Amino acid sequence: MRAGSGAGTRPGRGGREQRLGGSSRLRRLAWLAYDHLGGLVLLNLVWTLAALPWLLAALWLVRRAMVYGPLVLVLTLAVVAGMMALAPPTLLLFLAATVWQQEQRVDRRNLLRQWRALAGRVLLLSLIYAGGMALLGFNALFYRHFGGLAGLALSFVCIWLLVFALLMAPYPLPVLCRWRQGLWPTLRLSLILVLRQPSSALLLGFAGLLLLTLGLVSGVGWAVGLVSVWALLASDVVDRVSGSIMGRPAPPEPQRSWRELLRPWEQD
Repeated sequence: MRAGSGAGTRPGRGGREQRLGGSSRLRRLAWLAYDHLGGLVLLNLVWTLAALPWLLAALWLVRRAMVYGPLVLVLTLAVVAGMMALAPPTLLLFLAATVWQQEQRVDRRNLLRQWRALAGRVLLLSLIYAGGMALLGFNALFYRHFGGLAGLALSFVCIWLLVFALLMAPYPLPVLCRWRQGLWPTLRLSLILVLRQPSSALLLGFAGLLLLTLGLVSGVGWAVGLVSVWALLASDVVDRVSGSIMGRPAPPEPQRSWRELLRPWEQD
């Protein structure tokens, strides 16, 4: 297999878009998940344990918000989702997903070394991002009670900015893992990628909601692989959209048969 472009190359303009079609891209993503299924499950279990403080804090915030009505609850859920997407334990998933996206093997020691190098930066990023989303939510509630058409319009603007921030939340960590930039360049590039293809951001948000629903229905699915799958999907979106900007050739379509799933011992 051919390895993708390494970290450190900044996306730019130019070149004709060269990318796999939607079905081929999903097929490649499915094979990546299949090839690294054990790693996805193991890292998801590690994430569940490491993210317990964030999960408990999120649960406390949601329970507090339920007292103040449905609007406060929805706004709190949005802030919590952004907080979890940028939590330092989630960085571990994106570091591994970036390596798998480039069709390389994950070295555990190198993975932990990279996580330690970036964890402080990600913690600061998550605090800034969650604080900004909470401020937007507070302003939306404040302007809603401000009264008049102006208050309603300002509240509406704050809510839409909060929705946009939530859609952008999956992008900073894969961008940081791939290009290792500072906080503001990472946020700026994430913004460019979202604006370049808003449909991809919407689909990624829908996929996150779907995986969350599956996890809640199954009871344990969110703890044994679904968050890792979402991180792999987000890394794929960042790779595809940035590739369309800089004209980077798409990775080769996997020449594999679904028969391998049923009879893997027949494969080389």
